[in-house]
Amino acid sequence: MAERMAKSKTHPYLWAVIGPPIGHWQSASGTFEAVMQSHFIFNQDGTGELWQGNTFDLDSPLPFKWRHLSPGELRIFVLYPDISDTELAAEIEDESNWESISYTTDTIHNDLGSTPVLRDIESTFPDTFPISFWATHFAITLKPGKVPSR
Repeated sequence: MAERMAKSKTHPYLWAVIGPPIGHWQSASGTFEAVMQSHFIFNQDGTGELWQGNTFDLDSPLPFKWRHLSPGELRIFVLYPDISDTELAAEIEDESNWESISYTTDTIHNDLGSTPVLRDIESTFPDTFPISFWATHFAITLKPGKVPSR
């Protein structure tokens, strides 16, 4: 954990690793977003939505619940629409049904310039390309004009 934090002491998204990544995030420029896009919305109440699709047609939102366990550690539970309320309550209570995500800050450098991002710890450029965040193939950046209240 200390190694993860030491790498990014001055990163503009350090707050999103130390505390939860509240806000509207999108796939970062230069990460194939001209063809495919992802949008994450992390609400303060522990709910969120994932939107994915091509540039012209995003899929319906995939709602989820999230928990920020510690710096750079999230747990996410996807709320699939085909589950009953009774089943959902039981599924949410079972911690093994929550996905664990370890994430950190980084900066992508490409012909569009330098972009601060959040990415999975296991996703490193150039060893793994593209770098990603959770269920997408993209690192994410805060959507312009959507600065969260902290």
